[in-house]
Amino acid sequence: MKNCLSFISLLVLLFVLLPSCNKKNSSDANEDVINDYLPLKVGAKYKYDYMASYGYIDESSVTKGQCIWTFISKSTDEPVIYQVEQYFSGYTVTRNNYTGIKDSTQIESQFFTLSFEVLNSSQVAFNFVMTYWGKSKVTFERFIRSDETETCFRLDSPINRGCLRKDVGITNFTYSSCGNHCSSVSYFLIEGPY
Repeated sequence: MKNCLSFISLLVLLFVLLPSCNKKNSSDANEDVINDYLPLKVGAKYKYDYMASYGYIDESSVTKGQCIWTFISKSTDEPVIYQVEQYFSGYTVTRNNYTGIKDSTQIESQFFTLSFEVLNSSQVAFNFVMTYWGKSKVTFERFIRSDETETCFRLDSPINRGCLRKDVGITNFTYSSCGNHCSSVSYFLIEGPY
């Protein structure tokens, strides 16, 4: 009888403890949540503060202002590519580094085409334009295991980085490339998507 009571007590103890072993702690639960940090949707618009710079031995320039992104189309082929129209308004200041002469130019509705290419189930390639280098491309994660509102990433160097906000998209992005010529581009979200 004593053995039977011990066995029943052990069974009751197992039934009480077993459910608690299956429960995940809160940090494990966060790792199971996969969120879209870059919603891609035709018709969405974003407004950014924009800055681009360029430098070489004898010349340099800085372009500042605001741009509007409008997602205009989505391809039907694989890989899926979202086309984006970028309209920029602001100004450019150029400088001759030998003479020190500066010149500024007002810019209204300068047009570029950007794109986001869906590479696989979690990665996206962002195709953008940089002074001197022309079309440039970076790849980063779109779907991330996290329940944080915002997540940031580094690209090929600590200088090249960006942040994504869940259900919003790119909140800031900075990229530079140097060889004989150095160029950089930065976007900082003002509003969007709208």
